[in-house]
Amino acid sequence: MSGSDPETGPDAPMQQRPPLDEKLVRRRQRSRALVTGLVLGALAILFYAIAIAKMTGAGG
Repeated sequence: MSGSDPETGPDAPMQQRPPLDEKLVRRRQRSRALVTGLVLGALAILFYAIAIAKMTGAGG
């Protein structure tokens, strides 16, 4: 026996987190997803604008 306690060792069952922590984690994930979506949308608009500018000959 290695002397590790089965209640706290690496094979211990996952501890249930309080619902407040889960709500906080979900809120943070949602806000990160929103920011990522906005950044991707802004990049898509930027690429579209650059493509239009190149087709019209604007910008040299």
